[in-house]
Order: sequence, then C-alpha cells, then structure tokens
Amino acid sequence: MVATVIRTGSGSGDALLTFHASVEGVAIYLDNFAFITLAKDPPARKRFLDAVHTGAADLLFSITNAAELTGPQGRSALAVREFLDELGSHWFPVELDAHEIAERETKGARAPESFVSMDFLKAFASWKIGRSSDYGKLIDLSGEFFRLGAFFEFLGT
Repeated sequence: MVATVIRTGSGSGDALLTFHASVEGVAIYLDNFAFITLAKDPPARKRFLDAVHTGAADLLFSITNAAELTGPQGRSALAVREFLDELGSHWFPVELDAHEIAERETKGARAPESFVSMDFLKAFASWKIGRSSDYGKLIDLSGEFFRLGAFFEFLGT
C-alpha cells in the first residue's frame, strides 16, 4: 500500500481548505549533500524511492532544505529536481523551530502535530493555487500538486 503523506479536505468552520500531514513510515531527514548524492546515484535513488513509495519511509522536508537545494547548478540541479518530483507527496513539512515545537507540546500537541510546519505547507499551497492558469476551475490537490520539485519555482530559482 502506498502512503500519502499530505492530504487535503474541505475545511471546518471558517477554513475553506484544511491540510493533514502525517508520517506513515520511518521519518528520514536528509541534508543537502544526501539529496545531491541520492539524486545522482541511480541505484541508491531507486532504493530510496522504493522505500518511500511503499510506505516504509517518509521524507521530512523543511524550508531550510528547500533554500539549500537552490545551490546546485546545471546537471546537479536537474537531478535534484527530478528526484524531488519522484517523491510525490511522500514528504512531511517539518518545523525546525525547537521553541515552537516545545510550545506546541506544552499545550498538549502530540506528534506529528507538534512538529508539522503548517505555515510552510500553506504558503506553498497558496503559491501553487495563486499561480494556477485555470482560475475559476477545480484545482487537483492530488500528490502531483505537492511535488517537491516545484519548490525551486516557489523560491524563484
């Protein structure tokens, strides 16, 4: 069974849209070096993607990852974008502010709500919806909508 990490639904109350992010498998956080290495090593890339797509692992992804991954140029940048796109929606928008996470936990939040970065996810979704050329039409919020390679466009690179 394939795990979908990011889901959307109709909002409750004043919200028109709600997001739910969960970690279905082993949570993995990669640094910039690991992203580039996996992107450029086809056998390792395939093994990692197979683990993610079967639900054995999910990628924790932060705004810091997104910013740092704008550094590679040329073929390296293309390989990283393709790798991120191949992950689909099998990523989790992680909050890196330890103080924020501690405050959430003090207020009773449990994982994953304590460490999800909804601001990051909402900013990305708002950008994607706002740049849609299909204004007034239904927007498909499937896994394709949440492809990570789009973060390069989101960050203006």
